[in-house]
Amino acid sequence: LRDFGLYYGIAFQMKDDVLDLTGDERSLGKPVGNDLAERKVTIPVILGLAHAGPAARRLVEQFYREDGHQSAAVIAALREAGGADATREQIAQYAQRAKLSLAPLDQSAAKNELAHLADALIDRGEP
Repeated sequence: LRDFGLYYGIAFQMKDDVLDLTGDERSLGKPVGNDLAERKVTIPVILGLAHAGPAARRLVEQFYREDGHQSAAVIAALREAGGADATREQIAQYAQRAKLSLAPLDQSAAKNELAHLADALIDRGEP
């Protein structure tokens, strides 16, 4: 259960981070880009920068260095560079690890519910 909690918790946090780039304010209940506004370096930012071209990298680096208001452009650049998609792949891997960590447990309603919680973190056709 400790391993489940660890892997599920990591996947859950990454899901929150990717929703900050892809969600909408109404469904999230908080402003989109809030992590960026607070200058947090999240997994979608790191993975997006890993695949970003020079112009996108400069835009993101400038955003973090200065107190600019270009978060919409930064979000677009990170999404275009694949930061959200790469994070979704990582979420799926951690959710799978969480489910695999349940293997030693006897079959039960609780075990099934934990597996369903992990599955719920995986995007299925979301933007």
